[in-house]
Amino acid sequence: MVFLLFTGYVAISDRLLRLQAMGQQQTTLGLQAESFTSAIQAPAEVALILASLPVLHRIVDRGTAADLQQTQALFLQTVSARPTLLQLRFIDATGQERIRIDRVGAQVRASPEADLQDKSNRYYFTESINLPSGSTYVSPIDLNIEHGEIEQPWRPVLRVASPIVQPSGRTAGVVVVNVDASDLIDSFAATGDSAASRILIDQAGHMLAGAEESELWGFMFGRAPNFPERYPEAWSRLERQGGAQFWQGSRLYTLQTVSPIISSSGSPRRWHLVNVDTIPSTAAALTEPHALIMLTGLLAILMLASWRCSRLWQDRNDAFARKAAAENTASRLESIMSTAVDGLIVIDSNGLVLDFN
Repeated sequence: MVFLLFTGYVAISDRLLRLQAMGQQQTTLGLQAESFTSAIQAPAEVALILASLPVLHRIVDRGTAADLQQTQALFLQTVSARPTLLQLRFIDATGQERIRIDRVGAQVRASPEADLQDKSNRYYFTESINLPSGSTYVSPIDLNIEHGEIEQPWRPVLRVASPIVQPSGRTAGVVVVNVDASDLIDSFAATGDSAASRILIDQAGHMLAGAEESELWGFMFGRAPNFPERYPEAWSRLERQGGAQFWQGSRLYTLQTVSPIISSSGSPRRWHLVNVDTIPSTAAALTEPHALIMLTGLLAILMLASWRCSRLWQDRNDAFARKAAAENTASRLESIMSTAVDGLIVIDSNGLVLDFN
């Protein structure tokens, strides 16, 4: 009986533990997805608003020095008010930078005209210059490169761009915002739980956060995507469903795909968020020292309760047996007294007459 009770307790506890873990991980990953989406949508809104400014159209067509200074001052103010913005640029339709604001350490400054560069061959320009009005281009998150080398320590950067489309339909250029994605990436690395991992993956399957440094940013070093090889079942489900939750033994996988910017330019940029958590079974948890003490106490209580129930059952059976024996004796005596032809007297040990015929 004790064994059956204990087995039932473990089974029910395991089920409840799994359901609780699934709910918690779905909530955690949902909040992470909201934070990730907001971190990308905020600079995208900046690009859209600035791209709609009439003053940018005037600079291209017949702009004055005052127009250029006014726009530059607005760009400076925009970057100063948003600590995650690393760079803000207005690039005209030929690919030439017309305004560039850089954050260098604690300073925000405008680049002199002599330092402005031709960006006509850069991917973020070629992929955003032909977008329709009101669209936003979102780049992959990659590592910042300075003077042809990956910046040390690594600085993840995201670029968003929006085209400047004049009322005539002609594209006058693009507004490009460079975003420091360090905090966004770091939020995946810090889980606070050694048994859990939160992993950020790009749409190709490269791990960007949540793994050993040697496994991150493979495309920056010419390596193939590594998440599909390390977690084949999770990658398969991401490709088929975009989001899912499943168990492999004691490991719980929670998957979610986010596409922060939806535009009319084609397939949106996607990232995958993955939470991998090891959930010990109740039986495994009971091997911990404090759990063993609790289990020993529980078993002692169960054994005492079982013994007490057994004694009560035995006492009940004994009482029924005594009652049945007494009733049987009385019945037999009554039968003898009523059928005997001789006179009979029944006397107890104290000499008291109990019955006679």
